[in-house]
Amino acid sequence: MKSPCLRVSVVSGYNHLTPRRTPKIEQDGRYTPIEVKWTDHPSRADARHLLTFLDEHPRAAPHGFVICRTPAPLALEKRVTALPWFCL
Repeated sequence: MKSPCLRVSVVSGYNHLTPRRTPKIEQDGRYTPIEVKWTDHPSRADARHLLTFLDEHPRAAPHGFVICRTPAPLALEKRVTALPWFCL
């Protein structure tokens, strides 16, 4: 029997300068990648690494989240939502 708990792990992602790691939450073989930003006005640019990860893993990771200081949830892109840190 599988545990109902979520497992947080790190997988490698890449940008043009240095290797990056994308934190993600995994449950039942599906990933929820997250990016944490200090901004209170998130933009699509803040999700660029998430979008790369989502492009590389379209079936396992259909949606990602930017956790930040925005006052309310905000759709940055069809596959990425910015969430206030206090919603966690």
